[in-house]
Amino acid sequence: MTLHYTPIYASILGLHFMVLCFFVIRIRRRERIAFSDGGREDLNRAVRTHANFAEYVPLLLILLAFYENGGGSVLLINLLGVSIWAGRVLHAYGLLYEEPKHQTYGSRSRGMVLTFVSLVILSVVNLAQAVF
Repeated sequence: MTLHYTPIYASILGLHFMVLCFFVIRIRRRERIAFSDGGREDLNRAVRTHANFAEYVPLLLILLAFYENGGGSVLLINLLGVSIWAGRVLHAYGLLYEEPKHQTYGSRSRGMVLTFVSLVILSVVNLAQAVF
């Protein structure tokens, strides 16, 4: 079966990843910091935003591709694809631009929820496709 939708979300997320790369590069150049974060909170946030994206998105795209390849619902594929992207946008915005209030960031938290819900749903539907 040919994947029709996952490549679209993979491409959008790939471009999003590059934007996050540029945030890190811009701060590193401006502050002349080649390694680590140099004690800079803004660089630490940019690096963690980029790394968190790199930690979650590959698994999510693999699960999305498995679900689509297994004949999954087009509506659910697209809802989950949008949810993954929206979650990553909210997470990045919250971490890069919002100040923590009592150790939480509003957009960051909402982004994490969207990401986790997408991960759980994709894991469950893939298990269901494999078993039934």
